[in-house]
Amino acid sequence: MDKQQPSQQKFSRSLVTSLEYIFAVIIGVTFFNFYEELVPLKFDFFAVTILVAFTTVIADMIGFLRNIDLRPYKTFSRYILDLIILYFYFQLLYSPLVSLEFFFKMYLLIFSAYLLWVWLEYREYKNDEDYKKTPMKIRYLRKVVCLSVGSAIWIYYAFFYPNPLSYHDYPYELATIIDWALLFSILATVIGIWVISLSKKQYVEES
Repeated sequence: MDKQQPSQQKFSRSLVTSLEYIFAVIIGVTFFNFYEELVPLKFDFFAVTILVAFTTVIADMIGFLRNIDLRPYKTFSRYILDLIILYFYFQLLYSPLVSLEFFFKMYLLIFSAYLLWVWLEYREYKNDEDYKKTPMKIRYLRKVVCLSVGSAIWIYYAFFYPNPLSYHDYPYELATIIDWALLFSILATVIGIWVISLSKKQYVEES
């Protein structure tokens, strides 16, 4: 990574700190509101859906902090997008209280934002020699895979699934094996991409 000027490092660190505070508030408030579902954990569909959302948000935040440490903010563009993504996380954590379709829709929005984030990062670092070591197609591929999976699941569930679950209208107790399969497909996608992005091989390529 190119050497950052102290003023630029301070600029980026101040922005990241503000995101960390917002993230902590979102996680803390949401956990408090869902405490009875999560402690002790109930292995029912509603509780597992909440757990998947928490896993996604925490895993993504870990990945974000590692990425922003490698390539700090140079402008406000990614920071503004990160604020939007944090709002999406907030919506995702509470989406089980609406419907499973809305839960999947939030993944579609989050994965779309990830793809835009990579493009904004490219605009900031396209002239950096270390950044060029990892081909853009590899950077985009991970996000495109997430977006493809998220899009396919949401389109199927929103337009073709006969009995979509809803917190008020079609309760989660009626979840079928298909609902479980779609939920764990999302979880597997998130964990898979997270493990790849944090692997030692990827770190060496991008550092």
